[in-house]
Amino acid sequence: MDPFVIITVPHCQCDFSDSIRNCDRVARYSASLLFDKIPYERVIFFSDIPRAQIDLNRYPSRSTSFRRRISDLFFQLARDNETSNVLLLDIHSFDENHFGPVELAILDEKPGNSTYVSRFHSCLIREGVVTSRFIGDHNDILQEARSYSIPSVLLEFNEDLTSSRIDEITSIIVKCLDTLFVS
Repeated sequence: MDPFVIITVPHCQCDFSDSIRNCDRVARYSASLLFDKIPYERVIFFSDIPRAQIDLNRYPSRSTSFRRRISDLFFQLARDNETSNVLLLDIHSFDENHFGPVELAILDEKPGNSTYVSRFHSCLIREGVVTSRFIGDHNDILQEARSYSIPSVLLEFNEDLTSSRIDEITSIIVKCLDTLFVS
């Protein structure tokens, strides 16, 4: 199977009239840029429910239409024995106070991902992206993907980046994607 990238954006339903940060404010924009640049077959899933209603990357959200569509795709790929060259990118964003002065945070909750995530992280650094890896906390979308042997990575974009810098970083991510595919 040729490379296939699944992009999920679980917290992109925003209410900007509220002064409280209630979503990942640049996740939709970042994911859309990334999707448009990926040269492989790909699919993107945008949230259809505000995070205040339900956190779509937690187990209780598996019954939502957003999660059912993703689960159905995972199941279909596994049923057809086509998970070997598939990658899940779960896209989020953060305010500068959450992860500190980085442009891109990589959350990795499973030590078994260390090899391919390390290669990806190294590529980003070589290409000039200020990035760090952090231990993530029980992201159910990633856990479900991994239960189907689909490698997965959670990327968090700094919300204080300019749109031109996000554009540059998404181009670098695409350049580094090959390090994520398990050979």
